[in-house]
Amino acid sequence: MRKRDVTLDALDTSRLMVAGETNVQRDTTPSASHKTQDKINDAMKGELPAAWSDALKEYYRKLGAQ
Repeated sequence: MRKRDVTLDALDTSRLMVAGETNVQRDTTPSASHKTQDKINDAMKGELPAAWSDALKEYYRKLGAQ
């Protein structure tokens, strides 16, 4: 009886795996133009606004620690 139960469980698992579906999603959003991407990259090289500097540094430090 034990072998029968193990075999039936294996068959049920196989049936579920064969019947399973896989969903694949593709990002279809348009990419930024080269000009826009260059502006973003240039902005990242600049200094942080003085009023937000400490808060942003702390935010990125916490993100890096996760």
